[in-house]
Amino acid sequence: MKNLKRMVLPVQIIALFTLPMIMITIITAVFAGCISLLTPVTFTQVTTSTPMWVFNFLVAIGSFIAVGSWMWDEN
Repeated sequence: MKNLKRMVLPVQIIALFTLPMIMITIITAVFAGCISLLTPVTFTQVTTSTPMWVFNFLVAIGSFIAVGSWMWDEN
């Protein structure tokens, strides 16, 4: 991951959009899996619910900011 900071700009831009999507997918899968194991609600019902979409939107914004600040951090 540290090598991404030294890559050319097009690779950094692709990573800027790809890494937050991967983070959202993993967080959603874990959260929906836990909810579906503990309650009678199915995995699909959890992932397609409105609260989960709102949560994913907020996580997407946070992930995008975190990855962007990490990519172009000067330290």
